[in-house]
Amino acid sequence: MDPAIQEMQKKIDWINGDPTLLRSYLKYEKAVSDEITRINGTKREIASKMKKLGLPIDQIAEVTGLTVEEITRL
Repeated sequence: MDPAIQEMQKKIDWINGDPTLLRSYLKYEKAVSDEITRINGTKREIASKMKKLGLPIDQIAEVTGLTVEEITRL
């Protein structure tokens, strides 16, 4: 088995062995997920405004990190 996978499995076993640690980890994971969702929403808002201003889609993609397809659908 890949050493990186083995190391990850050890961490998972360690977290699962401690209910308090598991709750803390899950809370952290949700906070990270919520922040990513917020950032992606903000990117889409900015891209939409840039598109309404008539900026080229390829430039919007470069600035926001969204794909051309995502911007086209806005």
